[in-house]
Amino acid sequence: MANQIRMKWIYVLLIVVLIFSNVAPVTVVAAGETGAADELIISEYVEGSSQNKAIEIYNGTGADVNLASYQLKLYSNGKTEPSNTENLEGTLSHGDVLVLAHGQANDTIKQVADSTSAVVNFNGNDAIALEKNGEIIDLFGAIGDESDFAKDKTLVRNTNVTTPTLTYDASQWTDYGKDIFTYLGSHTMDGNDENNPGEPTDPDPNPEPEPDTHTIGEARQLADGSEVVMEGIVTANSEALSNGNQFSTYIQDETAGINLFKYEQGDLPEVQKGDRVKVTGTMDSYNGLKEIVPASIEILERGQALPEVQQITLEDLQNKEVAESYEGELVRVNGYINSIPSSPAGGGYNVTFIDQDYNSALLRMMENAVDISQVEEKQWYDITGIVSQYNDHQLLPTEQADLQVAEEQPDPPSAAGEYETAVEKITDGDTIRIVDPVFGSNRVRFVNMDTPETYAAKNKAPERQAINENQKYHGDEATAHIGTYIQPGDKITVKVGEQPTDNYGRLLAEVITADGKNVNLEMVRDGYAVSYFIAPIDEEAYPKYQQAVKEAKDQGLGIWGADNPLMELPFAFRANDDQKGFLRFVGNSDTKEYVIPDDWADVPVEKRVFFSSPEEAESYGYQPAGEGNPVEELACAIFKHE
Repeated sequence: MANQIRMKWIYVLLIVVLIFSNVAPVTVVAAGETGAADELIISEYVEGSSQNKAIEIYNGTGADVNLASYQLKLYSNGKTEPSNTENLEGTLSHGDVLVLAHGQANDTIKQVADSTSAVVNFNGNDAIALEKNGEIIDLFGAIGDESDFAKDKTLVRNTNVTTPTLTYDASQWTDYGKDIFTYLGSHTMDGNDENNPGEPTDPDPNPEPEPDTHTIGEARQLADGSEVVMEGIVTANSEALSNGNQFSTYIQDETAGINLFKYEQGDLPEVQKGDRVKVTGTMDSYNGLKEIVPASIEILERGQALPEVQQITLEDLQNKEVAESYEGELVRVNGYINSIPSSPAGGGYNVTFIDQDYNSALLRMMENAVDISQVEEKQWYDITGIVSQYNDHQLLPTEQADLQVAEEQPDPPSAAGEYETAVEKITDGDTIRIVDPVFGSNRVRFVNMDTPETYAAKNKAPERQAINENQKYHGDEATAHIGTYIQPGDKITVKVGEQPTDNYGRLLAEVITADGKNVNLEMVRDGYAVSYFIAPIDEEAYPKYQQAVKEAKDQGLGIWGADNPLMELPFAFRANDDQKGFLRFVGNSDTKEYVIPDDWADVPVEKRVFFSSPEEAESYGYQPAGEGNPVEELACAIFKHE
């Protein structure tokens, strides 16, 4: 009411001015009159994998808004006081959005972000408040509540929400799942059509034409976000490649192949090999893989012949340009499987596939497609699969029959060796990315050592707050310290053993600088890492690292310092943070005895060797420790930790 009275006085004043100044009449429109909203609202929230996080603010008021009066505040982990504040600035036009992103978000997010902000450091249990002149006007989440209500989600404000709220209402938001960035950078609000705000409209007499039909080869050249219609033959059963509620498959025509992926299957039909389908959707990319986010899939025919399988080599897959030309297509490759990972990662097994010349690629064997127990180690295989990509190109078998033991079985290749490359990026104290992939991987996990973790803790129990902060502090210190040895662009040598990669497809290696320094060993010697040996161990390296960790501990260096020691070693932190407990049996290299996982601290750090089971420990000549650790106790430990 006060606003209406004020506006009436303004109109009276203007009339008086016009009468006495004899100027042309002026039309006055109140701010918000052409918009559906009275205030700015939080319109989208993204909390995805890694640091893929963003927050979006929408202006639907009908007028440009000066942001100088607005603040965005983050309330972390149930706190009632803000942990970070962003004072907004600039002008936000009507119908436009302001996107703030995490500083380490991927390029897809950063391309639509207006800026990065420390406020965008939420983890699914944090509240975010949009304030004006210090007063909250819109609230995402509940201040003081640390429940995980928005973890791994993209949440978009419903179009019928036209006013901000001081109480978070989940029904106002649509959940699109994890790592969906399609809607970031724009927002739609009901009744906010500039031509006829708030009123239903007649059908458009000049509707937008249907997207052009493209071949797959043509579509692959289009920019992300382009709408497309295409036909192709399905080359993988969707249920074999999909995790949970996701939808994933591949189609191919005479020109190319491409991935179809949607985070939630919804109304999309299950498709099978040999289906000829018509797909309507939007072009997108994910970690280098070109894909279509399908809006609809129409099955035109079933039982069609699959495209011809093309014979290529692992050397082809290591060449980015050549591999890209085959992406999404069926190929057959010959290579050697040295070892099978003991556990899956993200719904599938990452298996290193190498040839006689040490060219390599990652075999991504999805659990729904391949029974890994039927795959034998130490064998040469002819494998049929689809060329896929997750930063680097990989081969994706789609059923058990795709893996055939080769008729010829020459001597096995050896992974052990030294390979020259360069540092692309430092991830943390024991992980880097390299410029030229080795054994199909550009991620390197340093072996024989372990540094404190830098990721946001999952176990946020109050009693673990100090431990979590302590772990993160020392993890950041290790990340900074490794930078004293190597920097992006530096030439390095990666020294690989017989097991080239881990369950996550990361290269396992020692990293040697151009002047001959072993970075792994130096990090232990300086007290920023602990030695860490999982059987089978490098017998030559073992005594060097164990001597280095003992000296660093005795001198109180780094994580062993008396003033602020590391409260939990990295492997212990991971076990407690995941709340899975301790899983590995621990041997004492001096006594040749081993203890159950929970008794790991009984073995001095400089004598520890980790085993997956009592059987593995005993295969290396270790025996159960002491008379108080009978076979029955070991059996109980095995049952507990399986």
